[in-house]
Amino acid sequence: GSFVGNVGTNTGVQPRQSDGNSGMLPLDRIASTPLLTPALLDAAQNAVTVPDEFVAKVYGLPPVVSFPTGVAAAPDGTVFVALDGNGASNAWDHMGRVVRLKDNNHDGVADQATAFVPDVDSPRGVLWYYDHLIVLAAPNLTAYYDRNGDGVADESKVLVKNFGRTIADARVDHGQNSIELGIDGWIYLAVGDIGIFKATGSDGRTLQMRSGGIVRFRNDGSGMEIFAAATRNNYGVAISPLLDVFSRDNTNDGGGWNVRLHHFTGMTDSGYPSLWQNFPEEVLAPLA
Repeated sequence: GSFVGNVGTNTGVQPRQSDGNSGMLPLDRIASTPLLTPALLDAAQNAVTVPDEFVAKVYGLPPVVSFPTGVAAAPDGTVFVALDGNGASNAWDHMGRVVRLKDNNHDGVADQATAFVPDVDSPRGVLWYYDHLIVLAAPNLTAYYDRNGDGVADESKVLVKNFGRTIADARVDHGQNSIELGIDGWIYLAVGDIGIFKATGSDGRTLQMRSGGIVRFRNDGSGMEIFAAATRNNYGVAISPLLDVFSRDNTNDGGGWNVRLHHFTGMTDSGYPSLWQNFPEEVLAPLA
């Protein structure tokens, strides 16, 4: 495995400075800034520990790769990392981007970076699909294409609109959190308990969900449907070859919902925020 992101650095959100890019490397310095220096590489490699049966390599570090929120890889090994300097607590604009990382000399460490999507608010998920990158960034799900191969997207197409709120409306925590491709060809989206007010897919189909859960749709943004409902704040989706869907949740701050891990099999109700208290036998129990 490879590590991308913050090691041994302050990962807290810093107050926005006058240029609107506090904690984020200026775009015009991404290509010229070394992804790794020997000192940073040694420090980061020593900070990452894994079981004996695994091998970990540090692939990219700040300041080029800061505040990562999602990672995707293309079949040729190109890595795309979504970054959001706002973290979960702030709501400044122009703090998000997606960088493309390449390992041109095949030593297992990125040596080239470009701003694939230079400016996108609140990116929370990235997924490579055939010849384009799908980016989840509230309120929309968008496909980005790099037609001339220069490492910067030059064409985009909105697949689903109004999945979530913009940062002008509210912070993005407890919102739309990540996307993953299943072996069935559907894309699965983890949603926090802000829910979905009225998303519209490429086929005109609309969807509402008044809770957290899992929503899925086709790769072109059509066929949206609820796969699992009534969770609190799913972040991350893992899908087995047999379409077992797993997702991390978090507690409701002392209110009794002490859920950490779900196993979804489709069309399930986990009971949040009320059914689990009054009719626990009617909900799908979590794994942990």
